[in-house]
Amino acid sequence: MKATQTRACLILLALTILTFGGSAFAEAQTTDSELTPIQQLWVNSFDAEKGGDYDKALEYTTRIVQSAGDYYLPNLRMGWLHYLKEDYKTAINYYRKAAQLSPGAVSALQGAMNCAKGLGDSARETQMAKSILLLDPMNYQANLRLAALNYANGNYSTAGSYYRKLLALYPEDLQIANGVAWCYLNEGLAQEAAGLFRNILIVHPNYFEAKTGLAACTPTNGIRLASTNIRKER
Repeated sequence: MKATQTRACLILLALTILTFGGSAFAEAQTTDSELTPIQQLWVNSFDAEKGGDYDKALEYTTRIVQSAGDYYLPNLRMGWLHYLKEDYKTAINYYRKAAQLSPGAVSALQGAMNCAKGLGDSARETQMAKSILLLDPMNYQANLRLAALNYANGNYSTAGSYYRKLLALYPEDLQIANGVAWCYLNEGLAQEAAGLFRNILIVHPNYFEAKTGLAACTPTNGIRLASTNIRKER
């Protein structure tokens, strides 16, 4: 009896949603005429970005600053839009300003780190990544970037520490497992490296870097390709 009543209630609820849900949802929508001038500028900026018109999106965002003041969100957005334009020098300045306006925010520092990478400035990229870890020690992107940068510089032990930190958090991440394995291999720990490479190949038999790494674990093979393989993962 209770099951029948429950089923009847569910059917009635479904019919009610189908009958009135559409009109209720429509009434809940905010039309352009109901938006404040600042809200309209934000909407216009996002629409312009979606259409690929980054200059127009920047124009709307600049007007937000002029109307509402120079605060965190518009500066973060200005950084992002300049980043999309590949104007990394301008972008990094906006990200730095956003970070100053909101010192505890991670997103602005991540944006600056990405810009430094785009500029090929590894020193600044390292600095930004370490700044992120001060706020968010387990941040994926910052740890991954520091691992890759240290590996590229031949600091395999340091790189491995960053990779292993991430592997503990994301044991399913084959890219990270591959990084750990190559660090082991370059440190002369071929047995440990081979074990990780084999685990990767069980899940992904065609993982090229793992196949190359496993082949390099044998005494007759070198490890000259190690640096190249890890750099691809940056």
